[in-house]
Amino acid sequence: GAQAHRATKSARAEDVVRRWLLVDAEGQVLGRLATRVASILRGKHKAIFTPHVDTGDFVIVINAEKVKLTGKKLSDKKYIRHTGWRGGIKSATAGEILSGPHADRIVQQAVRGMLPKNQEIRFGPNTDEHDIEFKTKHATKFLNEGHKVRAYVFFRGRTIVYKERGSKLLNEFAASLGDIAKLEMEPKLEGKKMFIMLGPKVKK
Repeated sequence: GAQAHRATKSARAEDVVRRWLLVDAEGQVLGRLATRVASILRGKHKAIFTPHVDTGDFVIVINAEKVKLTGKKLSDKKYIRHTGWRGGIKSATAGEILSGPHADRIVQQAVRGMLPKNQEIRFGPNTDEHDIEFKTKHATKFLNEGHKVRAYVFFRGRTIVYKERGSKLLNEFAASLGDIAKLEMEPKLEGKKMFIMLGPKVKK
């Protein structure tokens, strides 16, 4: 006979109850630890998990300096960062960082790599229709892959006088993606950028 299908219930941000969890990194393989922490941060361990809603818990990782790296990664894996000053590129091996005062950065970077990334779409206040169509296709691809999309209009120099035009562009862009995305943040001006945030709609 015909089977009854229950509608999928999505979590709402105001219904999410967050806990603080303590994770001990001592002796744990970095990749597995990062996967576990990222899963908790996203809320995948909860029955109410909803991809476009932050249902995750807070995580405190202790003993980061005692995390385990497989093979020769302690000596071979290099981390590169920039100090922000000219010629300020610094590199260090995983072993050097773990034995220093910032061992937690190894775990932070590994976890960050496991989390979904927001995709950005940039417009100017005078972006033409062809360019908008091209960028809409990109946004469609990102949303269908389950990513959030942050679209923004960048006002260069005196183009800030076209704020209303930027807001109209972003609202029309959001409306054109209405079948697959929902507007999570209305147009908001920060400095020279006006943003909106789009999240993928839950497929019924």
